[in-house]
Amino acid sequence: MEHFEPITVSPASTFSWRNLQWVCTNCNRHKGNRPTAAERLLMIDPTMVDPWAFLTLDEATGLVAARYEDGALDACGEFTLRVLTPLTEEGVITGRERAITSLRSAVSAVQTDPSDFEARRAFRAAVQKDDYGVSAWFALWEGARSEPFAALRRDCPAVWRRFVAWTLASRLG
Repeated sequence: MEHFEPITVSPASTFSWRNLQWVCTNCNRHKGNRPTAAERLLMIDPTMVDPWAFLTLDEATGLVAARYEDGALDACGEFTLRVLTPLTEEGVITGRERAITSLRSAVSAVQTDPSDFEARRAFRAAVQKDDYGVSAWFALWEGARSEPFAALRRDCPAVWRRFVAWTLASRLG
């Protein structure tokens, strides 16, 4: 648990619950005394906004990048990835790939038999074990248009609604 706004920058927020977040040691080390007051609006705060609003996911490789819209990279996505370089390191990318593979496999199993309780339970477990946030990419963002997620949404709307609910619940802790 660390401070989003460093206490050296904002001493008044030292004991504010809204300023405390889970962060890995490596990302916290890279973040250092950032964001400064001037950078505060550029650093993605995942407790306030959905990171996928600023980032995009290459589903084939697990790479994340700043969104590209209106002829430019998203300033918040670009700044956050420049400061939190561990988000683009090989181990994290590999973890995202594993989470993507796990979710796709679970969705395919549910599609085979939507009434299979064990398949639905395994799907929910895959969402709950997703430490990389890719479930949200597939449930709420562009990933919903890729297979097998698009087929699940079209063919099994009740399971799809559960997937979205599980994803939202896992994000809230």
